[in-house]
Amino acid sequence: MRAGLGPDDWRLAYITFALFVVGILGGMIFGWLWCVPFLAVSFVTARAAMISVMFPASMPLGQKWLVYPTLIVVYILLAVEVLAFVPVLIGAATFVALDPRTWHSVSGPVAQNLIEEIQHWRPDQETLAILVGISATLAAAGVWWILLACLYGGWVRRFLEAVFHPFFKESAEKLRRVSLVAGVVMAVLAFLCVVLRKVRT
Repeated sequence: MRAGLGPDDWRLAYITFALFVVGILGGMIFGWLWCVPFLAVSFVTARAAMISVMFPASMPLGQKWLVYPTLIVVYILLAVEVLAFVPVLIGAATFVALDPRTWHSVSGPVAQNLIEEIQHWRPDQETLAILVGISATLAAAGVWWILLACLYGGWVRRFLEAVFHPFFKESAEKLRRVSLVAGVVMAVLAFLCVVLRKVRT
C-alpha cells in the first residue's frame, strides 16, 4: 500500500513491468528457469497494484498495460494446470499401463503371462496404447471440465475469483458455459477414438 499510494502511485506498476521484462529477457538469454523468480515477484507486485485501487476498472489504462502482462502469463499457466493436470495424468497412466515396454521391464511369471496375453491381444500393442491413452485423456478432460462447470458456485466461485482477480469475476458465467460445452466435445471425441480403435482392430 505504501508503494502503491503517494506522490507517484505508478511505482508498483513500474516495478511489476520492469521485473517482467527482466525475467523474460533473462529467460531468453540464460534459460527459462531464470525468469521464474522474477515472474513470481512481478506477480506479487502486480496483485498488490490491483489491491491498491478501489475498483480494478478505475485503474488508468497505462497502469493496466504495465500490470496485466504478468497477470495474464501467470493466470494462463494456472488455468492450464487446473484444466489439464487430471486428464493428462490419467492419460499418461493409461498409456504406461498398456505400453509393452512397461511390461517388459517387470519380471516374474505373472508379469510374463500378462505380456504374452497382451501381445496376442493385438500385434501393434504400442499403437493401441497410444490410442487408448488419447481416448482416456479426452474422456477425463470431458468429465473433469463438466465437473468443474457443475461445481461452479459458492466457495468454488469465491476461490476462483480470488485466484484470478480481476479477470474471472466479469467473465465467469461465459467461462462456465465454455467449460461445459468443451467437456461435452471432449467426451464425444473420446468416444470417436474408441470407435476408431475398434475399427482398426
